[in-house]
Amino acid sequence: MNKTRVLVIDDDQSMLELAEFHLRAQGYEAVSVQTGEEGLKLVEGSHFDVVLTDLQLPDLGGMEVVKRLKELSPDSEIIMISGYASVSKAVEATKAGALLDTAGLSPSAMGARVTVSGGALSVTDGPFAEAKEVISYALYDVRSKEEAVEWASRFMKLHRDLWPEWEGESEVLKVMGPEDFA
Repeated sequence: MNKTRVLVIDDDQSMLELAEFHLRAQGYEAVSVQTGEEGLKLVEGSHFDVVLTDLQLPDLGGMEVVKRLKELSPDSEIIMISGYASVSKAVEATKAGALLDTAGLSPSAMGARVTVSGGALSVTDGPFAEAKEVISYALYDVRSKEEAVEWASRFMKLHRDLWPEWEGESEVLKVMGPEDFA
């Protein structure tokens, strides 16, 4: 029996290693590359049943990669993965024939950023440019965005007070649920 072949395109090496590990553990044949051009070259020479591609790549935009993949291999299933997605990107990805996975987080336009810099704490409502790397995260069950911002502010104040030279930021994003798609 032939294994399902999966190509993963992402510029984050640790993400590639993690994806390959889990895909292979589930019995898939996994191949990974760090640029859109590398992925397109592989698809030109070989068939992949599924292609997972990041929306933000260093050489080509994720939507450009999807369009070219669909031309090269119309039978491949394409799944875009991103922490940068918006509703308009989701619509664009769907029209291009790809599924967009945002890890269940709402767009930054609906969120807030809590920052400690130079000893000062500030809160900025979205939209904002998302950070590429996430160091850690916490999930809170709260009743409102305001309550979530309050908890994030307390967390950031604690760091500021205990480590006066420390600087950092927290992003407050809603985990989307079924009610968001009704």
